[in-house]
Amino acid sequence: MQRDGWLALPAQGSSMFPLIREGNLCRFRPVQADNIGKGDIILFCSDSGQLIAHRLLSVIRREDLLLYICKGDSNLGCDEPIRLEQMLGVLYSIRKSRKELHMSGRFVSLWTRAVMALPILSHGLNRYISYQKARSAGGVSL
Repeated sequence: MQRDGWLALPAQGSSMFPLIREGNLCRFRPVQADNIGKGDIILFCSDSGQLIAHRLLSVIRREDLLLYICKGDSNLGCDEPIRLEQMLGVLYSIRKSRKELHMSGRFVSLWTRAVMALPILSHGLNRYISYQKARSAGGVSL
């Protein structure tokens, strides 16, 4: 990221469904405290060393420390709070087969506003993903 000014990673998992799907190529630019805001999708390294890209929901102050609260759009709970030092990048585009979505685009902006304003969307998305996984495994979970 330091050399090219960006980093591209293929998406894994379904935590950011439907905006980001398995195999989509996600491009991140370097993160700085002054270029992130609520609703941005942040690439960070968890305490266990896992790379995660989730949406920034809020910033809280605990004693003299700023902590950032992130969550996958289809996850029911938030991630453990992270520190600025754990952040690696901010998502700026998603490559979906032959189409590229930019975070500043109309569709992405509308989706970001909807998912931030209506947390109940996460429950519906989570149920849909669970249903699809059960269906593909040969059973139906309701």
